[in-house]
Amino acid sequence: MNDTATISRVNKDIQLGHSVGVGGTPTIFINGSISKARTLEDFQAIVVKELEKAGKRAELSEGQMR
Repeated sequence: MNDTATISRVNKDIQLGHSVGVGGTPTIFINGSISKARTLEDFQAIVVKELEKAGKRAELSEGQMR
């Protein structure tokens, strides 16, 4: 934890995170956008929407995405 190379690497990662909008953890990106979803259902809805935009179809079964 006191190694200067490690501290430098961690600080670079923090700076990179801030530069792309990360304000804390967890931060989840879906297709390059930060997702505010926090439930499985919300994530599934976002993924289905993104797949539809890409011209693909998602099949949902028993609350799970296949």
